[in-house]
Amino acid sequence: MPLSLVMLRKSRFRAAKSLRHAIMQRRVLNRQLAEQQKVYAQAAQRYEAFYSRLVHALNDHLQPSTQRVLAQRTFDSDSTIDMNHDWSDETNEGRERQQKKARQLEMEALATLAEERPNILRALWSAHERGRWKEVAELAQDLAIFLYQASYRSDWLEVTELAARDAALAGDPKLEVEALNYIGVAYRQVGNLTEAETYLSRALELYRQLEDREGEALVLGNMAGIHFAGKAPDIALEYYEGAFEVFQELRNKVGQALSLMGMGISLVKLHRLEEAGSRLQQALDLHKNIGDRFGESQALNNLGIVQRLRGQPEKAIVSVQASLQIKREIGDRYGTALALSNLARAFYKLGLLEQAIEAWEEGLELFEGLDAPDVERIANHLDQVRHELQAKEPQGNVRTDGI
Repeated sequence: MPLSLVMLRKSRFRAAKSLRHAIMQRRVLNRQLAEQQKVYAQAAQRYEAFYSRLVHALNDHLQPSTQRVLAQRTFDSDSTIDMNHDWSDETNEGRERQQKKARQLEMEALATLAEERPNILRALWSAHERGRWKEVAELAQDLAIFLYQASYRSDWLEVTELAARDAALAGDPKLEVEALNYIGVAYRQVGNLTEAETYLSRALELYRQLEDREGEALVLGNMAGIHFAGKAPDIALEYYEGAFEVFQELRNKVGQALSLMGMGISLVKLHRLEEAGSRLQQALDLHKNIGDRFGESQALNNLGIVQRLRGQPEKAIVSVQASLQIKREIGDRYGTALALSNLARAFYKLGLLEQAIEAWEEGLELFEGLDAPDVERIANHLDQVRHELQAKEPQGNVRTDGI
């Protein structure tokens, strides 16, 4: 056999052997990759599940309907948990103890959520990338209250939009409509009333299709907020009254309190201050009764506005300072800035310009940190009051050199 043919056969044999070896290596690598992907998927699932359980549990500490029940459980581990328990029947001592413990649980929950926020968001997106639509929607719903209350506006909008998309992909209309409602509120908060109305209209239609009266009332209240922000307080008042009727029919105290608050602020814009004060006091009493500190702080702040407008700045200062204390405790940064602004107005009404400036400066710093649309308005107030204070200050004697 010619030498060249022998060399050719040996070369082909070596090539075939190398190919078989490469195929075997590829199979090994594919198997290793599949094992690694499986391990990664299991780790990701455990990571997501942990944060879903954590957020769900902590969210219960932010809900008025469950706060006191959880506080009750910490005092009596063997007690039966009654979600419909009437807390007004409790003794003053027992009620105060429950409220104190509920506040402690709320503060701990808020601190944990703030610390874990980056990890929670990472878990949320991990679940989304792996197609866990229903889990994403549920986690986002639980996270929404914290993001709203702590003024993480961009996160809140992004999370609620993600929740709506994934709920639709999961084919869960209840989760989808809840997310649509949240998105509408988020857009209203950032001043985009057109988008807010679009999402809330879709939510209202879906709630009616589902024959969910409570959800329908929630959206009616949020639609009222759009008309209020759009400078139509008369229309807003009608929506709030409609929502209140449904909540009253359903015996939903949280909804009643929110509707009363909306009615109150609408009446302020309509210059019906006595009626506004009455509605806001009713809202305040209800929020206190159900243990909703966020709602209580809002009612106090709005009541302070009415008191100031009725020529009672001293009472206004007491109400707004009480609101401010709660807002700082629960980490409501935007609400804190608003309360500081209202406190400044009450100080200004009394002619206490230095205190007014101090409150507006602190509020402005918070608004700037949140990139809120209120910055220019507060800055203008500050400039005006500083000029007034400067004009009131004695100029002193002017002395010329050599005299």
